[in-house]
Amino acid sequence: MVVISPNVDFDESSASHHATDSKQNLESLGEAFGIEEETHAKETPTPKATTEVRDMNGDTSEWESDDEVLKFKAKDDENIPNGADPVVPIILREPDAPPHRRRRTEIEQLADATGPPPIHERRRPIAAVGITVEPNDNGNVSDNSASVGVMEIEAKLAEKARKYAYCEALLAAENTNLHNEPTDVKEAKSRPDWSKWETAMQEELDSLKQHGTYKRVKELPPGRKAVGYKWVFKLKLNPDNSIAWYKARLVAKGYSQIPGQDFTETTSPVARLASYRALLSLAARMNLEAHHLDIETAFLNGILEEEIYMKAPDNPRTDSDEVWQLHKSLYGLKQASHVWNKLLDSTLKKLGFNRCSKDTCVYLYRSKTAFIILAVHVDDMLIVSNSKSRLTKMKSALGQYFKVKDLGEVKFLLGIGVTRNRKTGIIELSQQAYVNQLLKRFNLQDAKPVTTPLSSGVRLTQDDSPITNKEKSDMANVLYASLVGALMYTAIGTRPDLAFAVGALSRFLSNPGRRHWNEAKHVLTYLKSMSDYAIRYSSSISPPGEAIGYSRGVAMKPTESPIEGFSDSDWAGCVDTCRSTSGFIWIMNSGAICWRSRLQLIVALSSMEAEYVGATPAVQEILWLRDLLCELKMTDSSPSLLNMDNVGAVALMRSAGDSNRTKHIDIRHHFIRSHVEDKRIRIQYTPTDEMIADILTKNLGHTKHDYFVTKLGMVSRLSGSVR
Repeated sequence: MVVISPNVDFDESSASHHATDSKQNLESLGEAFGIEEETHAKETPTPKATTEVRDMNGDTSEWESDDEVLKFKAKDDENIPNGADPVVPIILREPDAPPHRRRRTEIEQLADATGPPPIHERRRPIAAVGITVEPNDNGNVSDNSASVGVMEIEAKLAEKARKYAYCEALLAAENTNLHNEPTDVKEAKSRPDWSKWETAMQEELDSLKQHGTYKRVKELPPGRKAVGYKWVFKLKLNPDNSIAWYKARLVAKGYSQIPGQDFTETTSPVARLASYRALLSLAARMNLEAHHLDIETAFLNGILEEEIYMKAPDNPRTDSDEVWQLHKSLYGLKQASHVWNKLLDSTLKKLGFNRCSKDTCVYLYRSKTAFIILAVHVDDMLIVSNSKSRLTKMKSALGQYFKVKDLGEVKFLLGIGVTRNRKTGIIELSQQAYVNQLLKRFNLQDAKPVTTPLSSGVRLTQDDSPITNKEKSDMANVLYASLVGALMYTAIGTRPDLAFAVGALSRFLSNPGRRHWNEAKHVLTYLKSMSDYAIRYSSSISPPGEAIGYSRGVAMKPTESPIEGFSDSDWAGCVDTCRSTSGFIWIMNSGAICWRSRLQLIVALSSMEAEYVGATPAVQEILWLRDLLCELKMTDSSPSLLNMDNVGAVALMRSAGDSNRTKHIDIRHHFIRSHVEDKRIRIQYTPTDEMIADILTKNLGHTKHDYFVTKLGMVSRLSGSVR
């Protein structure tokens, strides 16, 4: 499929011209797109848009419309509640949109009232244009009536047209202020909610003063240079995407720091998502308390070891040439997260916590009758405990060191919604708010539902990547990587059913084709069909048994195999490299804890070798999980069950002997045998029809895909039933 859109080149010098040159350029655009002069516009009151979209066979695409809206580059600080957000807002082609004529829209009127986009949004002035020009109320074609469609054009036109695109994205989200965060103080002052941003800025300055973050100095020492600063404005959102509060951060421009002089260490770990899932699974199983804490202004607590100077922010009470000497860490500094992590670690150890070696951001406190497990992600904390009173005391003790915001029982953590039913012993994890936000940004709210992540029978290859300049131009401004990155967060968060599809799409990030792009949208459409699905952890899977582990009366109730895994490989499944795709999943308390889908690094010579090599990361993962739970005193010594559907691989793992067909296999893969012999892992043959990991290695049909999603324990939060 191609978008027929002429390429128009502009001279570099035209970027500096004013309204007259912009009008002339717009007239040239009109000629390029076949738009008549103003006199002709009067004769034809409702001229049609000239952008034409059709596929290679001449058929109209269901993803295109006559009112084509091309992708654009927008701000990178668009917000998804409490989660990583790799996507910039764009307006994609609306499915099945019929040709239409329209009057001047609300978006155009809104765009007229707004200023140009911020400096960092302005792109270089030479590129292709896809634009739809329509008449104003007088029947004339004006500068400000161009609807969205700019890739990268002459600066003045780009400012206006890209502003329409941004306003349209905001209106599509049903709240024009929801994600329209100001980029600087000047823009914040021009907004109707300036008073709220001003209050947030003053709160930030007061907080810096209270923490003793800086000391005022009149001049810099010889040979030293002060780093700059910037105000960053963020809207903190509730799970339903409503505004919770306004937040302003004074951020140092750490990119100007000098290594070795201004900073040395910068690393700072965070807890693994698998650790969070494991703790919530235990909370469901053992009916534990699961609470959420947030440390306010966390980075401002860390004490700096280096001598750093920063320009003082503009303030009526501050001299224009005043400089701050920073005593404590500030957001934006290279070492800020590292300093905070060191301080938090030392503080938790003072409170009696021990750091786990298998996940350095998971801590354990224990006494004779109670325990508290704490997982840290920068300043967000998940706390799991069997004693509510002890938990309350811990919060109070932590509050003596930091300003703590107690969010109560965990409901929303790292962009993942947590739903709990204490009566039934169920905890569900979902990313519905995240998915709904993506659907709005990519304009797929009304897409027709699909039943599988990828189209039936499709196999993505490099043959689908663009080769000619025309094909590459067609894909030049498609935000393929942004969409795949957004899908990646769901695939590693709560949606193992997407792991294979996202892994396959990520192989073409450097040179995606139109087919890859359509399949990426297909995955998002599948998410739309199942946005309400969640991973469910339950306490009712197995009958009560002897309590094992920490504080025998409150430990988990083991089944015959409390943790069960599945490993599978699709031999030579990659068409381009003939390498195999391997996948595994580990399930505890009826819900998925760890999973992975990845292309193997070697070319396997047989299906048995592919299965054997693919089991290596599966065993590595369960050894990590077992050791973590062992440190937390939350597991028994029974072997973990690993299911495989290849008889030869099962026999090889049981040390059935080597042969000429296996003597070349790298010794690193044979470590599985030692763990089988030590009875830490138990290998079992499972028929292919029952191999759950099949969903992680290949594109399955609807019936089989639906069945394995059921085995993953994924449920609809609306119906409460297993899919």
